Amino acid sequence: MGEDSARTYQPWSSGEAPHLRLASTRQVANSETHPTQTLRYEPPEVSEMLDRISRDSQDTTPLREIGIGIDPNQTEDGSDFVVLHEIGRGGVGVVSAAEQISLGRSVALKQLRSDRDTGTARTLLIEEAKVQARLVHPVIPPVHLIGQGNDGKPVLVMQLVRGECWSDRLVTDAKKLDSGFESTLLEHLEILIRICEAIAYSHGQSVIHRDIKPGNVMLGRYGEVYLVDWGLAEEIDSTGKVSTRGFTGTPAYAAPEMIERDGALTTRTDIYLLGSVLCEILTGYPPHRGDSIKEVFLNISKGTNVTFPSWVPAPLAALCRRAIDPEPSMRFETAEDLITAIREYIEHHQAIGMLDRVREHVIRLDQMVKDGADVEVIDDLGQTCRAMLEALRVSMPESEEINVLHRRCSILMINRMIEANNPGAARIMLESISPGPETDNLKVQITALTARLLAKPTHMATNVQLMLTEQLVEARRRIAHLEKKADQGSSEEA
Repeated sequence: MGEDSARTYQPWSSGEAPHLRLASTRQVANSETHPTQTLRYEPPEVSEMLDRISRDSQDTTPLREIGIGIDPNQTEDGSDFVVLHEIGRGGVGVVSAAEQISLGRSVALKQLRSDRDTGTARTLLIEEAKVQARLVHPVIPPVHLIGQGNDGKPVLVMQLVRGECWSDRLVTDAKKLDSGFESTLLEHLEILIRICEAIAYSHGQSVIHRDIKPGNVMLGRYGEVYLVDWGLAEEIDSTGKVSTRGFTGTPAYAAPEMIERDGALTTRTDIYLLGSVLCEILTGYPPHRGDSIKEVFLNISKGTNVTFPSWVPAPLAALCRRAIDPEPSMRFETAEDLITAIREYIEHHQAIGMLDRVREHVIRLDQMVKDGADVEVIDDLGQTCRAMLEALRVSMPESEEINVLHRRCSILMINRMIEANNPGAARIMLESISPGPETDNLKVQITALTARLLAKPTHMATNVQLMLTEQLVEARRRIAHLEKKADQGSSEEA
């Protein structure tokens, strides 16, 4: 957190909190609003403005009428859509599964609840359709059309997403995550990356989501990931901001600027929400907790101090803290930057796991050589260790331990080759490690072994092998010398 990150927030007072309207499309467990549910609150003047926009829109842009029936066995009334069953119900909308008769496909219909049918609600549903329709991305469910039903209410027709809610999957995997299961953690990090990719795309289209959370992510049975519920999405203006008058979002995940009375939201607000999701993956909870909306808002205004379980690696915890920094300028600049940071963590974490395994392999190899184990087994393990260490040199070039292990493994293998009367292979491997007292001694041993073998006229194959080895070693030296001269020439030209 930066030194100049102190900000003055004016969250909505406890007297205003009861007026917050539930806007989630998911069924709520009780009549009281919970901090993990989507809320929308606009001051009276904002509601009046939206009502006026709604009236103007109705006068100038009438919606196409679409027929909606409720009985699959009766389609003679001309209805193209037949409602099958309700999927979810929130404070404003109802989402139902339906069959589109003309195309023979399943779709989802989003309509307003009869007791929430206002001009403002209609305007917001139409705007949701327009925004989501122009976002074409594999993680964003496509909108098929926006029209009005037989009753004159707007109807949003979109892809029917089948699968499991990510929040439910997190509950299922809670014990594994709490125990630090690597495969489970990586699975959820990959899901988060997919969501980040969708957000990076929407930001490129000048749209912020404002309500990113596991409850708005669906996971298909074939690996599909969908970020749903774009009802709170907004287009940023030419300055890269969205000016707000009121609170819109989910309190438990909200960025501090979202609770300001005259807040200015940017793409970094979505970065905070992505960080909040990462926080829930790592700790089991979103960053802001409390027994009421008022308590959660007060905790946001005081600043979040997340405590991570002991199993969470320090680099991943630091990554999360940066994403949910109260000061927007201290967060990741873009969703692509967050993706890169998560990817780098995954690659580095996997490299650390490989390093742990190769460390054990080298100890085992040393013992096998001392015990005189089967030659083929030693060779196989030695080559495996060297291949793993070469890969680690690329992914972790700063690690001195990798160089030490590589040298140790190579010397063990060279000694084994000398014992097996294979000076050619020993000589080639010796060239792959840097000079030192140990290598000088090995070179003496290889030279002596070569002389002994050449002294025996029956070792014609050995003579040919050694001749080819010398030619190979000399060729490698010449190539290295030419590459060095080429690099020097390039640097002088620069």
